[in-house]
Amino acid sequence: MFPVNGATPDAGNYPYKRQLYYAYKNPPSQAVKDFLGYATSSEGQKAMLAGN
Repeated sequence: MFPVNGATPDAGNYPYKRQLYYAYKNPPSQAVKDFLGYATSSEGQKAMLAGN
């Protein structure tokens, strides 16, 4: 962790955050659908927040 002005990355006021976007061709392939399904699932969200 790298604190900035006393705020750590898990704090709501941490200044260095970014949104993550996925770009894909429409219609999405089955592999893309499977990945997006995992990425937006509770299990996938937990994995991203854990940094895995």
